[in-house]
Amino acid sequence: EIWSLTLREKHRLSVFENRMLRIFGPKRDEVTGGWRKLHNEELHNLYSSPSIIRMIKTRRMRWVGHVARIGEMRNVYRILVGKPEGKRPLGRPRHRWVDNIKMDLREIGSCQKKSHMLGTGFIVNKKRKHLILDFQAKSHRTCRLRIKGRFLNYSLICAHAPTEDKSDEEKDSFYDELDEMYGECPKRDCKIITGDMNAKVGNEDVYRSVIGKHSLHNKSNDNGMRLINFASSRNMVVGSTMFNQKDIHKRNWKSPDGNEFNQIDHILIDARHCSDLMDVRSYRGTKIDSDHYLISSEIRSLISNARKIHGSQAKKLNCGKLVEQGVATRYTGLISECLAGLSDSQDVSEAWRASEMLL
Repeated sequence: EIWSLTLREKHRLSVFENRMLRIFGPKRDEVTGGWRKLHNEELHNLYSSPSIIRMIKTRRMRWVGHVARIGEMRNVYRILVGKPEGKRPLGRPRHRWVDNIKMDLREIGSCQKKSHMLGTGFIVNKKRKHLILDFQAKSHRTCRLRIKGRFLNYSLICAHAPTEDKSDEEKDSFYDELDEMYGECPKRDCKIITGDMNAKVGNEDVYRSVIGKHSLHNKSNDNGMRLINFASSRNMVVGSTMFNQKDIHKRNWKSPDGNEFNQIDHILIDARHCSDLMDVRSYRGTKIDSDHYLISSEIRSLISNARKIHGSQAKKLNCGKLVEQGVATRYTGLISECLAGLSDSQDVSEAWRASEMLL
């Protein structure tokens, strides 16, 4: 939320900050093994953490949100987000920050409106917003975005599959919904499925044509087999296991204790267009406040370069109407009347420009 620095909100920020430091901080004493009871000032000194309120005032930031997370060296990181443009409205703000921050991106998605949990979506550059042909969301687990291309259009499906420990009924319902959304895509479109599939895809030789031979795992789990069967039934390939990357570039999920890594986020593309997929890898350095790593894919595609037309479009002349006798007679009469008003003493260039304007 966007908070103004009233006395009440100062207290609210301080309580939140100290609570986060205590959660991420050491729980037990290294010598005695007992639970540590630290004063708030000792907490800030322990992490060299200045007061959040003092930082906002000194840097003259308009407060948008506060995120505390633990890093690789067990240090607490604080992320301050300033409103990039526009002025803060007077009075107490009544909207969430996701509805107020102005950025050069357009967010399209579907989620639970009240809790802002779960959900799938897309972030599109505003310069490409006019190329969006359609957007549909069946539930908080699947949505589809259709983008205009130069030679063919692209149907992008974002999905969030149930975890491995969910019931078979929930998994079957998800893949039925995904299959239905895939079937609604136009046949000539290049269809790409991306998202958190919660699937470990193995290196089984029998599925080599679908999954390739560069997966992080050796054996597929239940979600992995469901993903392989879906891709095989729809003549798709799992592009995230097709490229020979380092293991650190294949991992896209890390356990909370940092001891286990998995490859459960995948990108699927039609086998017909698999040669357009140039590379798929993960980036670990991006701080996105998640246990998942950022996945990047390079696709050789030709997006339409059509620009958005501002104002009225020029009307096209229907020259075929001149074949009709009545239209041709009226057209000849109008041209004769207009040409009769031209003076014979005019220069050749001036006469040509006048004739061009008349036509």
